[in-house]
Formats: sequence, C-alpha cells, structure tokens
Amino acid sequence: MYNNIIIMQFDNLHQSYILGPSTIWLIYPIINDTYNIIKSNDIIIVKKIIICNIFMVTIASLFNWYFLNKNKLCNYIDSLLAKSLFCIMIYYHICYSNYHYIIQIIIPIIIIIFYYSGKPFRHMNYILIDTLCHYTFRFIGYWWVFLAFYHDILHNSYLYFVYVFIINTLIYYLHILYLIIYFKYYCKNFVINLYSYLYGCIYIINLIIINHLIICNLFITII
Repeated sequence: MYNNIIIMQFDNLHQSYILGPSTIWLIYPIINDTYNIIKSNDIIIVKKIIICNIFMVTIASLFNWYFLNKNKLCNYIDSLLAKSLFCIMIYYHICYSNYHYIIQIIIPIIIIIFYYSGKPFRHMNYILIDTLCHYTFRFIGYWWVFLAFYHDILHNSYLYFVYVFIINTLIYYLHILYLIIYFKYYCKNFVINLYSYLYGCIYIINLIIINHLIICNLFITII
C-alpha cells in the first residue's frame, strides 16, 4: 500500500520534467559528426535524413512535454516525427548496416514493447511506471542510433564499446533516480515554468558533456 502511494504521488508534471529535457540525449550519438556528414557527398542520404529527423523530433518533443501533452498540434508532430524516425531507422539497418539480423530485429521489437507497455499504467494513474517505460524505450532508441553512427566501435574495439555502454547507462539512469528522490523528499510542490524547464535542459546538456569527457578519456586510456 505504501509503495502504491509513492507511485501515485508521481504526477504528469514530474513526468514532463523528466521526459522533456531528457529528449536531448538523442542528439549525442550524432552531434560529433553532424557537420561532416551533412557536407560530405560520400555519406548515404538516409543518414542525413536521420540527422535532420533527430533534430526535428528533439525540438518537437521538448515543446510537447513542456505543454504537458495538452497542445494537440505539438503532440501530433512529435508522434509523427518519432514514428517516421523509427521507420527510417528500420530501413537503414536493413539496407546498410552489417549487424547480425537478430540485432536488427530485436532492437525495434524491444522499443515497441517498452513504448506500449507503459500505456496501461498511465490509464491506472501509475505515472511513474509509465515514465520509466518511456524513458527505457528512449534509451534503447538512443543505442539504436548510436550503433548506426558508431558501428566501427563495436567491430574494432568490443571492450571499449562495453565500457561506453556501462558509462552511458549509469549516467542515464542515475539521472532519473536522482530526480525521483528529489521530487519525493525535497520538492513536493513542483511546478513547471519556462525557467525550470530550461534549467532541466541545461542540466541534461551538462550531463551529456560530462558523459562525453569520461568517454574521451576512456578512449585515450584504452586505445
């Protein structure tokens, strides 16, 4: 009963603050080589489309969660861009990536499972569980994109890829754990405004920078 009370205390405001700014994570796998890929004539066009789609879906998602899913236009655009990115990623991995077909099949299936598994909990007002499912579906999508743009890492240095995966996972989930604890014990009357939302975005950007610095240092150490 007590655990149910804790879960029920987590509401739409908390969900929006977590899922809105955390959208920025999706940009990280593409940010390093975006300029070179856009300018290069050697890169397949579908990768350029993926990059443009990721930037658009990130912006749309930021607006959508800021308005708490109440703006139907933002919600529609966010959903449309996310679904189009999903389809483009399937096309890319089938036609261009050289990963095992099991990886190409399992990853999109897991994404679909986590995306839809949270919806029944939302209807029961278990917003925290719905948030965790959505957060995890994004995490799988993040690595799906990462594998598309950094396939050389997995093939050339498996140990380095394992370390990168562990570091990313720890930082990604420690962030949401910190926010859950913060909302429960230290900020019970949380409100979303432009200032708090921008602060959340800046906080995520700092996390990504820290994550990148750790990975770069690890690359120098291992390689």
